[in-house]
Amino acid sequence: MLKVMNSIHAGLPAGLEELAQLGRTLWRRRRDVVAYFDIGASNGPVEAINGRLEHLCGIALGFKKHGPLYLAVSYPLRRPTRKDQRTPKREEQVKLPNAP
Repeated sequence: MLKVMNSIHAGLPAGLEELAQLGRTLWRRRRDVVAYFDIGASNGPVEAINGRLEHLCGIALGFKKHGPLYLAVSYPLRRPTRKDQRTPKREEQVKLPNAP
């Protein structure tokens, strides 16, 4: 991924301003991009539950606040099932190889 970002960041011919802007943005956010691939966790199950809850709240009349419903359903998801299944803390630094 770093090779792709580096090739977009530097070495573009003139006239590709949009692609150059994308390269600069990816280069500035490269730690976040690489951290995404390091974790290997997906938010798919959480999004599936959120979609079902939104549908339930849409068809269930009388729910004025959705907070308690979300907490009741998502409580089992609050604990990681494995020790390596976690989100990176903001203060953690992702180690990147020195790229030219």
